[in-house]
Amino acid sequence: MAKATLATATPTVVKQVSFEEKLESELKKANQMTGVDIESVTYNEQTKGVVIWLFQEDVWDEKHLRNSFAYTTFDIMGVLVKYPEKIDFVTIAGKTPMIDSKGHTSIDKVYQVETTIDDAKTVNWDNLINYNKDVTVAIKNNFESVWWHVAVRP
Repeated sequence: MAKATLATATPTVVKQVSFEEKLESELKKANQMTGVDIESVTYNEQTKGVVIWLFQEDVWDEKHLRNSFAYTTFDIMGVLVKYPEKIDFVTIAGKTPMIDSKGHTSIDKVYQVETTIDDAKTVNWDNLINYNKDVTVAIKNNFESVWWHVAVRP
């Protein structure tokens, strides 16, 4: 006679990942710029807006900083345009340590771009990595609003 056994398996709990967490994970994987960290990703479901903060600790000079933020922005936008049903508006801002004329340091915002996803979908973001001219021109031409801190402005 066969002996009955009781199954005592514990049910597997699957954590539901939010769209914001999914985006942050994808963006960090897509970021190819060494030294630029994606510090935070905030998604507002009501406005369908995404705000992304970048941080760069070590900077050789102003051009290096601009290029690093530009190339990271291209990587980010290549991911965001895959979600036009969830995203309407994008803001990407970057900050870095700054030193004033008295030697005091602070972390300051030095870069910000904004665009709609409708405009962003018209750009081949993956190919902009090959843009062999001043990448700040590509940034200026592909965002509705572009701001650079006076200390790093092209």
